[in-house]
Amino acid sequence: MLASAGLAFADGGAVVFRAPAGPFDVAILSKSDAIRVGPNDLSVMVQKGQSNVMDASIQVHLTRNAGGEIERLTAIATHAKATNKTLYAASLNMPSPGVWRLSVDVSAAGEKGTAADNIHVLSALSPAATYWPYIAMVPFAALAFVLNRWLRKKMGVGRYR
Repeated sequence: MLASAGLAFADGGAVVFRAPAGPFDVAILSKSDAIRVGPNDLSVMVQKGQSNVMDASIQVHLTRNAGGEIERLTAIATHAKATNKTLYAASLNMPSPGVWRLSVDVSAAGEKGTAADNIHVLSALSPAATYWPYIAMVPFAALAFVLNRWLRKKMGVGRYR
């Protein structure tokens, strides 16, 4: 259980960036501190002053100049996609690693703002690196069973008297 504790994340995760967007303050959160190639869920927190803005329209844009060819991704962030309903969430499938320009357009109550920053997208992890805790459980469970049998036999517990 202790080995898998690192896999548990709080709602929202790690802050990717935080910036002002006109009259709003915008924070982008990711499940982990590294955004990787493949599917990513990004959460957006929008605040005005000290209170969360709950009725905003939010678009998330990612652009990258890859050797003269511009790659673009756009997603609409909504409360419906978010686990924590005080956040907005969008799903994006990152096609390639590198430096991407992340911008967030926020519109609420007749006010608009944009926050932007560069983010680094890392290569996808290998399946072994992704699933190692689950793979390691099998030999760990077998070792625990063998150790249990050996201790029961040594201590004379059960049918090994």
